[in-house]
Amino acid sequence: MKYALIITISLLSYLGLEAQTPPANSNKSNINNFSTGKRTVYPLLQRANAEIGISEFEDVFSILDNAVAQNPNSAEALLSRARYKYHIGKVAEAKLDIERAKKINPYLVDLYGFNGAGGLMNLISFNPEQDLIKLTKAEKIEGYSRFLKKSFKKKYLSNATREKLSPILMTMNEGQFEEALAAVDKLAETEVGNPVIYDLRGFLLRNLEDDDGAIDAFILATSIKPKFYISWYNQAVSERNLGLYEDCKAHLDKCLEIQSEFAPAYLERASYYKKMGKYEAAIKDYTKAIIIKEEGYAEAYLNRGLTKMATGDYSGAVADLNTIVDEFPDNEQLRLNRGNLNLVLGNHDEAFRDFTSAIEINRDFAEAYFNRALVSMLLYNIQIGCFDFVESQSLGFEKVNEVLPYFCNN
Repeated sequence: MKYALIITISLLSYLGLEAQTPPANSNKSNINNFSTGKRTVYPLLQRANAEIGISEFEDVFSILDNAVAQNPNSAEALLSRARYKYHIGKVAEAKLDIERAKKINPYLVDLYGFNGAGGLMNLISFNPEQDLIKLTKAEKIEGYSRFLKKSFKKKYLSNATREKLSPILMTMNEGQFEEALAAVDKLAETEVGNPVIYDLRGFLLRNLEDDDGAIDAFILATSIKPKFYISWYNQAVSERNLGLYEDCKAHLDKCLEIQSEFAPAYLERASYYKKMGKYEAAIKDYTKAIIIKEEGYAEAYLNRGLTKMATGDYSGAVADLNTIVDEFPDNEQLRLNRGNLNLVLGNHDEAFRDFTSAIEINRDFAEAYFNRALVSMLLYNIQIGCFDFVESQSLGFEKVNEVLPYFCNN
């Protein structure tokens, strides 16, 4: 019941808020047709919440009993009374009220937190795997190009070879992989045994979606130069693409054994750990990537936050998202995710703002409308909540069809 109490405490702070006006661009004229009969008990519930902690429990009970008597079919009244009964130790009686409320509105039981954070997370729209910030293909190519120029031009390549390699890298950066591959193959005729050339060949093959061929090239590079860590990393990425996860993990370990400050390998291995459900190990690798502060820095913060969420560390997850959200002012998914976390933590005003920001970025963001509607229901702002449910429904979000009759029945 820890989460129920968290949500309760936060809710008490906001029950006095005025109902909010639907957005100016509303074209849902039927919103006002939704029944507001349930609202008749809201002043009583607000009064009861205001009396908690300053009045005798009998007085609070009297108010809540009156609310239930006025509207026996108000799940809000039943759950408010159940919550207070839990608070004073009347667990058996609280469970009876919850069972009655569940028959009226099963979704409200989750929304009020009686089924813990898991129940609430199942209710809201939450798809963290859609929200990952990853380096784009172009950014990865540019980063690899810089890596070759910076790290290997003096150590492995002659001046003449560097001059031949420069236009190939330019061609690769422009996304002309087949032309770049042909040029690399020609260069390899005079650079026999050079691991840089074989690694570049593998990188180009992977971008041409030939991971099998890429792996052969990376293996050739490390057979020539066993400590050529970039090829161990690149081989691991191609193995991940082919679903060879254990091979991928082994070669990431090898890469980091050689170069312990290579952030991309930590990010890739953290992804492996996360996929395997080894969340603590994933968090450790994401943290290492953050400390190194190279490419993928924001990706590491977001993914660490999402992994913390999977472990139930919602406060830690919010902290990570707070760190990067301003770096991506046009990323509505980030704001949806942070809003979800704030909702679970009982930070309802912050959640409402996050969902609103997501909607301002993307007016067709059905999931954000849906989640904002749920927050509005917690704040007793029925009109804005029902508007958002209908808006979400009009945008094709199917989940709203399940809950709409329970929250906005005619």
